[in-house]
Amino acid sequence: DLLKSNKASTPNTESDWTFLHFCTYYNNLKLMEELLIEEKYQNSINKRSKWGRTALDIVIEQYTEEEDRELPSIKKEIVALLIEKGALIFQEKDGWTHLHAIAMDDDTAGIMEILLQRTGKSSLIDARDHLGQTPLHKAASFNRIKSIQLLIKYGADIYAQDHKKWTPLHCAITGWRHTKSMEELLKEMVKENLPEKQLIAHINAQTIRGTSPLHIATECGKIESVKLLIQYGADIYAQDHKKWTPFHYAAMHGPSIMQELLNEMERENLPPKQRIAYINAQTKDGFTPSQIARQHKQEETLKLLHKYLAVLSER
Repeated sequence: DLLKSNKASTPNTESDWTFLHFCTYYNNLKLMEELLIEEKYQNSINKRSKWGRTALDIVIEQYTEEEDRELPSIKKEIVALLIEKGALIFQEKDGWTHLHAIAMDDDTAGIMEILLQRTGKSSLIDARDHLGQTPLHKAASFNRIKSIQLLIKYGADIYAQDHKKWTPLHCAITGWRHTKSMEELLKEMVKENLPEKQLIAHINAQTIRGTSPLHIATECGKIESVKLLIQYGADIYAQDHKKWTPFHYAAMHGPSIMQELLNEMERENLPPKQRIAYINAQTKDGFTPSQIARQHKQEETLKLLHKYLAVLSER
């Protein structure tokens, strides 16, 4: 009866659960505290069920499910108690950890920091899942600013590359409300006081396709990302493995992103002939930005390019 006092449904009793599994499932902090006074329960704190789940696994899984958000403070207390009594943060066979799960979550209760205090600056903070992604990749993808800050505070690698050589910065661009997480990562890069060339190299890091963060931002049509990356020194002339530059990707969209690239070109004050060469650069398939704009029926972008080329020719 005490176990069921916080929840009505019953879990699968054939899964080899301990009393601690049931306590976490039913959010029964009071009984858990009483059980963990005894050594025998402390010794079973990391016992796995038939399906390989520990008591800590269950509370984290429930916490990251939307329907369980009515009890975030209790979840936090349960996690804190389990960690205090010796619960371990395991890395599963596919590389997944609790840090990955919380990094993707809104984490209103602040469970991430409890886990990080337990792991400290260990290899778990940069544990890689089946995609080669670390918890910081996940936090960046889902724009979890608090998690980004905490992971970096505890030593997460800002420059870690997944199996496709995506860094957290690449992931941040494709994420929801991406500019906040991008800005957080870029600020942290600057804080490291790296030599300028090294910093710029990280900002222009290429994936296995040769795409830099700016390539992805222009390809996705995200103008705020483009502005931010240019502000921090992104290379507007970089080529990917198909010899596409940001200008080629920008040509697929309306004129605003192309205008940002042209403005940066003006600020760099290159000779007119060199600017014309960049704007007329061909991909491996022989396409120029103007031809790509025409293919994608971006008439305003095409007019902008023709107008700018005409001005350069007069110079």
